[in-house]
Amino acid sequence: MSVLPPKYLSCQGLVHHVGVGRKSTPTSARADDKEAAIAELVKLCKGQHKIGTVQDYTVKFNAIAARTSFSAEDKRERYRTGLPYKIKDILATSGHDTSSITKIQAVALTMDQNLLVREEERPKQFSGGWRKKGEKAAATGKKPFTGNCFNCGKPGHRSFECKLPRGAASSLLVWRDDGSGCAPG
Repeated sequence: MSVLPPKYLSCQGLVHHVGVGRKSTPTSARADDKEAAIAELVKLCKGQHKIGTVQDYTVKFNAIAARTSFSAEDKRERYRTGLPYKIKDILATSGHDTSSITKIQAVALTMDQNLLVREEERPKQFSGGWRKKGEKAAATGKKPFTGNCFNCGKPGHRSFECKLPRGAASSLLVWRDDGSGCAPG
């Protein structure tokens, strides 16, 4: 089992260690398999942040990591770097025991499951559908509008709901001489 220097513990450092693009000889087939596994591990670490569940990531990680000669500590650190950001943040601030690869995997799987359950329990932001104008008042518990429209002067709707163009009905309003103002004509 090889122990890598700290600069290779991240996915970025691992790319440089693997030597992507180097030519290999046919006699080093076992070494090529290990380097291929390391390259797969790098790709897995980088891609996990975007999609997939922790369970999928754990299964893939274990299958690939078994083909490498990394120490248990190196595997644990690589596993941690590939976890989704939410879980990495929780691991960083929590007091969970993550001293071994099996312990960190168990904690990460539990956290992922808890986050999924909590997300399912959370109410959706928009739970109502689109309502018709008449349904709006009944659904919100408010009384329907009983006044007259300021645009056309007819009862039952407000000026912003009026079908007539704005100002088109102003000719319908007549000035009263008795001092009471405008009234529908």
